[in-house]
Amino acid sequence: CTATLIGCQTMLTAAHCVCAGPSAATCGTPTTTNKFVFFQHNGAYNLSSIAVHPGYDSNAGLGNHDLAILRLAAPVAGIKPATLGASVALGTTVQMVGFGTAGPSLSSGTKGQGSSVTGQCDHAIGTAICYNFEAPLGPPGTDSTACPGDSGGPMYAVQGGISRLVGATSGGQGPGFADCTAPVQGVYSAVAPDLSWITSVAAGDLGQGHCGTLENAGSSGSPIAGTSGILAPGADTMLLPVNVPAG
Repeated sequence: CTATLIGCQTMLTAAHCVCAGPSAATCGTPTTTNKFVFFQHNGAYNLSSIAVHPGYDSNAGLGNHDLAILRLAAPVAGIKPATLGASVALGTTVQMVGFGTAGPSLSSGTKGQGSSVTGQCDHAIGTAICYNFEAPLGPPGTDSTACPGDSGGPMYAVQGGISRLVGATSGGQGPGFADCTAPVQGVYSAVAPDLSWITSVAAGDLGQGHCGTLENAGSSGSPIAGTSGILAPGADTMLLPVNVPAG
């Protein structure tokens, strides 16, 4: 699964990533044993607690309060938490990020991102955000869908000139979901309807622009060396050279 840092010691993911059952009532008590969060530029962090939204119930449909909050055992440093957003209208361009698969023959673990446009949910769920991934597809990265392993990952929308977290991946419905091919309707659990619960569980650990004493990764004071490309069936290997300055 994928998760998003929303506070220096708080992360948001999907409830189904941590629950033994399909609802809060059947979830059991999620354990932190053998669970950790890995940041690309910061390493691994153990968890101290897991909270599942009390209204989570996937039996009623995807995106139904499918949210969980992970409390890190120690605060991060050098990573800027995401800013929580408001409701999104139909026809809004959104960005999706995750570490899941990128196709039927590709493994998970590589960070991927792409955009889509929100649409009407086939099954009316008041706490869901949906988009349709249908043929003919646009250029790679501009007509995207979440895949297995992306669960809990973020959906961003530009609101007030800022990219804000508006949803977490709940799943998909349609014949192509299992192998990431069209047609699929992607479903995200919206942040806005559950903002009061998130705020309560986060206990003041929201809204920071900076964590710890390190410069934010990706800033001018802490640049990230790397490159980008597209993985696809038939092109599932890529060599990415990185030059490390002396000293």
